[in-house]
Amino acid sequence: MSDSIKFRRDLHSLAELSGQEIQTTEFIFNDLSKLEGLKIQKLNKHGLIASIGKTGGTLIRGDIDALPISEVHLDLNYLSKDSGVAHKCGHDGHSAILRETIHSLDFQELKDEVHFLFQPSEENGKGAPSVINDELFKEVNPSRAFGLHNIPGYELGAVLWKKGVITAAVATLVLKFKGISAHASSPWKGISPLPSLISLLDNAVKMNSGDNGNLLVTPVFMQLGTESNGISPGDAQLNLTIRSYSNNTLQSALDKLIEFSREESTRTNIKIERIIEDRFDACVNDDTCCDALLRAANSLGMKTIELEQPFAFGEDFGAFSKIMPVCFIGIGAGLEQAPLHHPDYDFPDELIQPAAQLWKQLLNQ
Repeated sequence: MSDSIKFRRDLHSLAELSGQEIQTTEFIFNDLSKLEGLKIQKLNKHGLIASIGKTGGTLIRGDIDALPISEVHLDLNYLSKDSGVAHKCGHDGHSAILRETIHSLDFQELKDEVHFLFQPSEENGKGAPSVINDELFKEVNPSRAFGLHNIPGYELGAVLWKKGVITAAVATLVLKFKGISAHASSPWKGISPLPSLISLLDNAVKMNSGDNGNLLVTPVFMQLGTESNGISPGDAQLNLTIRSYSNNTLQSALDKLIEFSREESTRTNIKIERIIEDRFDACVNDDTCCDALLRAANSLGMKTIELEQPFAFGEDFGAFSKIMPVCFIGIGAGLEQAPLHHPDYDFPDELIQPAAQLWKQLLNQ
């Protein structure tokens, strides 16, 4: 077993949720601190940036947070120590790829400054924006950034690329309804949130533009009252996840839904609290950065697949694309691999080496 595979599995057992990556960061820091010529700094509370050189140059990003999903049914000798949290998106593998890349490089032969970012809080969309606003990151000031995500269902190591938009803009709108409860025998004596909830749900679903990815509104959570059968409930909640390949379209949809809720509140006297969570900007790839990545992949003989449509998932790497040229890619995790966020998913160790070779080739060229 290679050191980077052991690193990945050790990291897997330490799985921590977004914003809680204390042990994870400490583990990575201790591992990388053994290397000479690498400057390691902590940023954004639970993030790390490992630099070869000073400022400017190229940033390679990996993420480090896990998900609230159990894997206790799996027969792994490196199971997560927290039975309710596991690396079901492969961020342990993304970190291992960065680690393998760093160890494979000859620091003296690099022609440019290089920075490796081990980023927290990708899953909730808060990590990249927080890193960008960190004063230390502003001092590092990279000129361009590259990132990847493993994608099950594609041949192991295949490079999935697209110029322009490659991941969707995503946000969740949380609507909390506050009416007045009443006895179930006389609901008219209270103010029920149910009609408002139904009206907003209906308006939201009607906004969908079909399967072309231009706008998709998905109800992901609903709650009305409790299981107390004698009460006509006064409280409710509706969570709507909105996604589009355009930041402007996403914002327009949010504005429209918020306006719907205001009109409904005025019409029914229901108080409606509005909260926007898990916001992701669309990631827009730069042509020049994509060309450099493709040259590296082709020189290694890696299979490349140009995507017809962007990925529909949100990825907070999009925040970097708003401030510098970037290239974000998918990399195949195997045809038989369980889907991302599935309880059976486990990052394939066989992907660490080819992905690290891709980053190495990109940096050396």
